[in-house]
Amino acid sequence: MNESSDNNHGMSRAKKKYTFEKEVNEKIAGTKHSLDTTDPREAIRVLNTGETKRIEPKKREIPITVKLNKRSQYKSPYVTRSGRTVINPKRYLHAVVNKIDYNDPGWIKSMNAELEKFRSKDVYEEVPIPTGVKPISMGWVHTEKIDSLKGVVRKSRCVVHGNRQKEKLDYDPFSVSSPVIDLVTIRLLTIIGCELGMTIQHLDVESAYLNASITHSNPIYVFPPKSVPLKKNHCWLLKRSVYGLKQSGFEWYHTIKRVLEDIGFNQVLHNDGLFHIEYEEGSVIYLGLYVDDILMVGSSQKVIDNFVDQLRDHFEVKVFGEISNYLGIEFRKTESGYILSQEKFLKKLLKDFKLDDSYGKNIPWIPNDKYEKVAIIRENVNPENDFEKVPNETLLDPDAKKLYQSGVGSLLWAATNTRPDISVVVNSLGSKSANPNVHDYEKLIYCLRYIKNSMGYHIEYKRNRLNIPPKSFVIECFSDASFAPGLDRKSISGTLIYVNGNLVQWATKKQTVIAQSSAACEMLALNYTMLKAIEIKNNLMDLGFEVGKIHCHQDNQAVIKVLRNNYCHPHRPIDICYKFLRQLINDKVFSISYVKTNDNYADCMTKCLSRAKFKAFVEGMIKRLDLEDNQTSIQNAITAE
Repeated sequence: MNESSDNNHGMSRAKKKYTFEKEVNEKIAGTKHSLDTTDPREAIRVLNTGETKRIEPKKREIPITVKLNKRSQYKSPYVTRSGRTVINPKRYLHAVVNKIDYNDPGWIKSMNAELEKFRSKDVYEEVPIPTGVKPISMGWVHTEKIDSLKGVVRKSRCVVHGNRQKEKLDYDPFSVSSPVIDLVTIRLLTIIGCELGMTIQHLDVESAYLNASITHSNPIYVFPPKSVPLKKNHCWLLKRSVYGLKQSGFEWYHTIKRVLEDIGFNQVLHNDGLFHIEYEEGSVIYLGLYVDDILMVGSSQKVIDNFVDQLRDHFEVKVFGEISNYLGIEFRKTESGYILSQEKFLKKLLKDFKLDDSYGKNIPWIPNDKYEKVAIIRENVNPENDFEKVPNETLLDPDAKKLYQSGVGSLLWAATNTRPDISVVVNSLGSKSANPNVHDYEKLIYCLRYIKNSMGYHIEYKRNRLNIPPKSFVIECFSDASFAPGLDRKSISGTLIYVNGNLVQWATKKQTVIAQSSAACEMLALNYTMLKAIEIKNNLMDLGFEVGKIHCHQDNQAVIKVLRNNYCHPHRPIDICYKFLRQLINDKVFSISYVKTNDNYADCMTKCLSRAKFKAFVEGMIKRLDLEDNQTSIQNAITAE
């Protein structure tokens, strides 16, 4: 009975809709106007006024070099014979900048320049297509850089569609990685140059991958882009590593490594992207390799010029001189060192979110995070007695979700480079990236408003902050943890590591093991901090520097007592940390001392603080005023036992 009633009701609605559309169509019959009947407000307006508005057909712009697919003759969406609705994807022959004009002389010039590089470097050989071989397709990637440091405004790159390569046939799956220096090593090299008064310069290798030969045993055949002239039934046999091939990064790294070793550089033991050379007169160069971007720290301009001349015998290089921008990080030289910031990057981020003219905030998180408090109450209180206002947890639509993820990714890049002050809030925002809701988006906007208000924030490196001999380095750490702050009860670790009083590494990290006490979570945080500090020490020692005992500041006295006594923990992962750290202390790898919570700078890396505490911690974390006039409980790392 109910089904029959529902069917009659559905038929009635369909009949009304048909009558409504018929009446509308009669109104507009005989005119040259068209009506978008999907908009009910427009349909009602037509019935009442009899007026219709013209819907101008959209002009379709098709680049002359792009041939339409046969299916594009059907209007999208269309229904197949099986009843399946199909929406044609937006397909382009090339991966291009939006609305690229292939008749633009600028783009034509950039594509011709790329093809000329292919010919000059003997990248390919035009051969008949071998029997039984299906060549891999190629395409164009066009980029546009306005006010770029490298001076390139428009750049076209001919790339291979590497996703169509077949494992073991076209490449060795164990020969696809390319080691590079990490951000910590970049900051460490900057500190070394600052402490020793050395010059820091930056150069770039032109078309780096095209300098590397293909070492894979099987030949690689490709079809060039359709705009490139090619004989019938012919293809390209690649001789060089073209961008897009899975093995190109691997081939380039080993090519540049061989060249550096021939010049006289030595690769350090613990970092595949770090090299150094020492000349007979005592001059040195420390070199960091990030694909084709090379960071050089040299004793003098003369030794760097000599090295660049040797490198030019093998590659085309572009020297930018004194470092000012590296991997998007802005470097500004001062009398006593360097200042690192990302002001241009963050201004662009605010502009993308249309917040460049908005007001700012004093802290990066919403005070008294009411949303999480409500969530905790809602999980633990009977809903009938829940007197708290429950927020609307509406999930973001796909476009807003993509914008949220883009904003969080940009903030994460800033937080890992030059903005440790936003590490906590970015860690929280990142945990919601899979399914962000409206309130998560509000928190993102709040953090961006803080960025607007703190645009001048930077990392500053100064020489001689510690009174120690030249070429000696002291590593100092602050470690802290926030015990079970979320509903998953996983604690948050906070880490700060200094080299000669200059902040070189920081981290906010959610622990993977659920600790059952504050001492246990502090121990896990300390373990992570020491592992990172040992990596820095190894890099310094590989470069030939003297490094003393690592010293760590800890605000949990239970941890200090446990490390100085024999103790076993029932939870195996935590017990391993106990024994590992105790062994490091017994081997005199590091020492530990107590510091008050108000003096532990790592506290701001674990939780949201009040405005006054946050500002005090951020200022102390960067400027290290305790080194000048120590009125705190922070023990001197040099004299610590």
